[in-house]
Amino acid sequence: MEKILKKLGANIKSARKKQGMTLLDLAVKTGFDDSNLAKIEKGQIDIGIVKLVQIAMALNVELNELYSIKES
Repeated sequence: MEKILKKLGANIKSARKKQGMTLLDLAVKTGFDDSNLAKIEKGQIDIGIVKLVQIAMALNVELNELYSIKES
């Protein structure tokens, strides 16, 4: 599970950076605390599907772009 959370977090961080957004920008768009978003990006917090959808919408990406856990 830890490996999945780390990959999910890395995917979120990558998508955020592609959008040119800071953690604070994403926090404002999602209503989440930026420190919690940082923990999500580090794979330290398990998030539910609703929060994941909110993050995907804020980043303007498809959910599967964030949830993809294929090895690169």
